[in-house]
Amino acid sequence: MQSVLAPQTDILDFGISIARLSWSAAILAFIILLSLFWMAGAPIPAEARYASIAIIFSAGLVLFARGANDLSPATWIVLLAAYPVLVPLLTLDVLGFPAFATGSRAHQSIQAITVPTLIGASGTLFLALCLSVRQISLPARAVLLRRNVALSGGTAVVLFLSAAACFFAVNLIDAPFETLRLGQVSYRDLKGERDDTLNAASGLVMIFGALSAMALIGVQGAQGLSRGMRRVCTVGFALLATSIASWQILAASRIEVVGLLLLIYLLFAHRLHGLVRLVFVLAAVTALALVGYFRTLVGLLAYLSRDFISWPDGVENVFNNYVFGLNAVRDGTVQLQLGQTYLNLIERLPPQIFSLDRPDRAYNIAAAHTHLIGGEYYLFEPFLNYLGFGVAAALVAVVWGINRAIHVLRSFLFDGRGYASAVISLVMFTVCFRMLWYGLEHTVKVLLLTAILSLPLTMLENSRRSMRTQQFVPWFRQRQCVQRGL
Repeated sequence: MQSVLAPQTDILDFGISIARLSWSAAILAFIILLSLFWMAGAPIPAEARYASIAIIFSAGLVLFARGANDLSPATWIVLLAAYPVLVPLLTLDVLGFPAFATGSRAHQSIQAITVPTLIGASGTLFLALCLSVRQISLPARAVLLRRNVALSGGTAVVLFLSAAACFFAVNLIDAPFETLRLGQVSYRDLKGERDDTLNAASGLVMIFGALSAMALIGVQGAQGLSRGMRRVCTVGFALLATSIASWQILAASRIEVVGLLLLIYLLFAHRLHGLVRLVFVLAAVTALALVGYFRTLVGLLAYLSRDFISWPDGVENVFNNYVFGLNAVRDGTVQLQLGQTYLNLIERLPPQIFSLDRPDRAYNIAAAHTHLIGGEYYLFEPFLNYLGFGVAAALVAVVWGINRAIHVLRSFLFDGRGYASAVISLVMFTVCFRMLWYGLEHTVKVLLLTAILSLPLTMLENSRRSMRTQQFVPWFRQRQCVQRGL
């Protein structure tokens, strides 16, 4: 029976893969053609925006059919991409507000959002089709021991304590005591007080948060370590992460917190009951939403006087920049950059202490022509440079990067190889919010800094591999080497 069913299963899987590939290619072609027709002045009916809701709903069904759940990174990536697209539709059509964000009111009409929402929704469906739905949860300790890749107990604890101490130290640098003024001053004032050192420290918070999580993985699979010590390290990490998250929230820094919470959730939440995980997610969303309300305006009265609704995490501003940028390119207000913003990004990588020129990034180019609050949807800069072709390339790059990160992490968890690559992959999930909602610059800086700081891990891995090779030479191979005089 098995010999008969196996070929049929292989054929079915092959057919599903071909169908997914075909649909994915069709979506990219649709995005390219839509952008070209729109740029050529072809009228796109405003009613087409309702197709965006159907497309995003289809993306959810695709994820569910492929077996994704709340512990799959793909679920959260698709949610991050879809959420800003739905905001203007909910605000304008469902709730009936005249606008969906504070800045750039001239580009918040139904006609202005139609094509941007279609492109964003289509990109979301592409991600749902192509992203890996595998989990990166910590495997059972028996798996680590069976693979003979576990660290010794003492080494694992020392590495964990070192990473946790650095995690706490860089948090103090990123959010000093004087910045803990949530609800007392506006976010604009807090942001203006941050210098280049603090901006770099926010990246270090993400990196050492990921390193601490990775070190805890080593503790869970360490040899010769009691269950009580593992429990102490786990509780200690939970308290540390909670304290730093609360600290960052008081300093009005949500993105670093959200990235770290997402990483911890993906790695360790599989041990919790589904209802407990739901409560955790709802509590986190509520807390972050309150930060968004109180960090921008001091007091509830000013919030109630608005003529639009501010959604959790301020995604209306993220999408507003995207809508304005696409319309500005179409009407000639902003010229196609043809890769210039990516060259500018490279020039902006060195810290300000070197006193080098810092050319405008994509957000600055758009903000020079209108009033924007902040945020940069991940498809804005690709469109600003290469229209629909840039959007298609960006979607492929996101899929490749996330899938590669998932593969590397699973290889590390089950085979114990690729320390440095595993750290970079872990950080990749902490910067998902930055990448999808705030553009590439900070993401590239953090990943580059991660690669530099991961060099000692590469040296450690090479030394352990060398010791393991010397230790496990079979006895009959040793006798042959002696007889041959080697």
